[in-house]
Parts: sequence; structure tokens; C-alpha cells
Amino acid sequence: MNNVFIATITNSNLIAVFLSSILVIFLGYIFTKLSIFKIQWIAPFSKIVLEIALPAIAIKGFMSSLTIQKLKEQAWVLLISILFYSILSLLSFIWIKKWKAPAFINKAEPDSILLLLSNSSNQQHNKQKILTMWMLLIFGSTTTFGLPIISEFYRATPHENVSILSISLFGVPQRIFLYTYCLIMLSGIKFNKSNLVTTIKKLAKNTTLIITLIGFSLWLTQLIPGAGEHSEIVSKTLTLENNKNVLAIKKANYGLNFLPIYFDAEGNKYIYNINKSIYQLTLITPTGWIDAGVTMPYFRNIANILASLCTPLVWLSVGMKMSESRFKTIFSDKSVWLYTIIKIILIPLLMLGIMYSLYSANRKVGAIEALSIVVISATPPGAVPVAIALSNNKEPTFTARASVFSTLASIIFIPIWIVVCQLIFI
Repeated sequence: MNNVFIATITNSNLIAVFLSSILVIFLGYIFTKLSIFKIQWIAPFSKIVLEIALPAIAIKGFMSSLTIQKLKEQAWVLLISILFYSILSLLSFIWIKKWKAPAFINKAEPDSILLLLSNSSNQQHNKQKILTMWMLLIFGSTTTFGLPIISEFYRATPHENVSILSISLFGVPQRIFLYTYCLIMLSGIKFNKSNLVTTIKKLAKNTTLIITLIGFSLWLTQLIPGAGEHSEIVSKTLTLENNKNVLAIKKANYGLNFLPIYFDAEGNKYIYNINKSIYQLTLITPTGWIDAGVTMPYFRNIANILASLCTPLVWLSVGMKMSESRFKTIFSDKSVWLYTIIKIILIPLLMLGIMYSLYSANRKVGAIEALSIVVISATPPGAVPVAIALSNNKEPTFTARASVFSTLASIIFIPIWIVVCQLIFI
């Protein structure tokens, strides 16, 4: 157990993710305190994130290969993700809109956690805090925290591809709910007969939402025969350098710039070099057409650059917002403690129970998938829901405090969850 724990807490990528988040948040905090940054910059920072970075993140999230085989292998992971986000989203909607607190909660002290959890107050402030807390609970930092930690943890092992695939598929429903449900709820968009046309117009102008729907649709087209990753038997002579020839026995799509990849009898792969008009050896693995990292690397690079604006700007904004109050107030805010306990401890504990039950039931979920999902459920709030909350002025102080405190807590608890999973899923 000691070896497992030491290996986990000394993982370089784990340390890098935690330190970078804390450092950037601290820079935002201290630079604002020193008047190098201005608190008014949060608004334009949020605008950049919402209008430029989020659409890039949305389309980038669907730039991956999808096959029937992958769906079969990860069917339970995908199902758990759909149920997880569907149930929590429905529960949050009912809690926020419909639930009425019993008498003993209504009579609770004004600053008690019981009253905080309820929707019994008519004050808009309390309703917004409940809404914001729910959104930050549901949507964790899968991409910024979860994926780098797991990919580094399993790097250069036989389990690396399985772990990354599990997180990628688990994140698909998350992205759909994040850019639809979360965006609509935090933006305050309401659906009723009197403003239906106005609401539809607002949604139609929301770039992130539209790109999410388009990206998801394009991602699914890879399941159409011939559109996704596929291969066929051929017999073709390929001309190589120095007029050498090789017989290709299999052709697979897609490679760089959508070119096919050919295989010889020994499994070597070849792709056509347009500039030299010959075939050359390649290490590229055939993939689906929308996997832009292979088929359109120039487009993927643009998306990467724009998407990379999100996290540092959000972390800086969190630090800037924190500068409005004394740093120690983070630790005295009951709502922040409550949020962190639920997000970093209770939700992962629930997910651990679900994963263990499926792991024990004839290995419906493997040990690698189980560990990966438990870890990403223990991550602090994602940069995207934090950015949406800040840009719409939804409890910005609570949002900033919750982001900072849960990040600090995750430094302690994510290694613990990794160790627990390694001991259980053996």
C-alpha cells in the first residue's frame, strides 16, 4: 500500500496539474491586490472564454474516432455517464424549481447548512447559490484535471489506451449536458409561451450550443458504414523510394489529409507522399474522418490554440475575484465546505460503489475503467461551468471560493482515491 501511495503522490503530471492551477489562481489574486490587474477585467476575460474558447473546446471534444467496436467495449461506461448526468441534471432541476423544504428546515437558523440546502427562501441570492452549487457539483474538470492525471498515471503501460478511451467516452454526455443544460440554466434562459420565440432566437445565436450539436452529429456519422474507421482487402503494388516496390494487401481509412493507409504482409504501413509522388512508411494509425489530429492536423491545431485560452483565463478570473475578500474567508464559508465535501468525497464515493458493483458482476466494467471514472468524478469544478457562472454573475464569490478550496482538497483526495481503487479493483 505504501508503494502505491508514494508512486501516486510523486506522479509528475499529478503534481504539475495541481501546482499550475494553484499558481495561476494565486497570480490572479496577488496581481489584483497589487493593482497590476483590475477587477473589471473579469468581464472581458469571461467574454473571450465564452465567445472564443468554449466553441473551440466544444468542437475539439468531438474530434475523435468512433466505431461500433469501441461502443461495445465501453458500453457500460457510456451508459453510466448518460445515467449519471441525466439523473443529476433532473434532480437539480426539480430541487431548484419544485422542491419545498419541510418545516424543520424552514425554521433553521439563517446561516445554517440546512437552510442553505433548501429552496425555502424567496431571496434570489439563495436560489442562485443553489443553482450554481448544483452546476459546479455535476460538471467536474474532466479534461483539465482528470484526463492528464489518468493518462500520465497509465503512460507507457498496456492500460493507457483503455483509460483514455474510457474518459473520452464518459465525457461525451458530460459535454452535451454542459453546453446545453448547464449553459441554459446559468444563463437564465427560460422557456414559456410568452417568450418562446425570443428564447429560440437566443439559443440560435449561442455559438457554443450550436457547435456542440453540430459536432455531436458529425461525430455520430462515423458509425455510417464507410464514413468511420474501416479497412478492406486489396492487392496493389506501391512504388517507394529508389524505385522499390511493395505489395499492399490491405487498405484502411483515414490517414493524414484523409489519404488511405496501406498495409503489406508484414504489417508495415504506407501513405502516399503527394510532393514526392511515392509511398512512404508511416506510423499513423487509421482513424475516423473527424479525428482531426490525424485527418486535419492544421484544423486541430487551431482548435487547440483557441481552446487553451479557457483554463488560464478562468483561473486568473477566479484569483481576481478572490482578491475582493481576505483569503482566509475561503476556509470560513460553510457553503464552500459543504460543496467540497460533496464534490470531492461523497460523489466519488457514490461512483466507487457503482463501479464496484459492476466490477463484481462478471467484470461488466474493468479495473482500469473503474479507477479512471472514480478519479474524474473527484475532480474540482471544470473551467467551463466556472466561466459560465462568472460571466453571468451567478454567485461569483462562491464560485471562486468553491473552485479554489475544492482544488486544494483534490490535491489530498485524488491520490487517496487512486490508492483506494488500486486496492479494491485487483
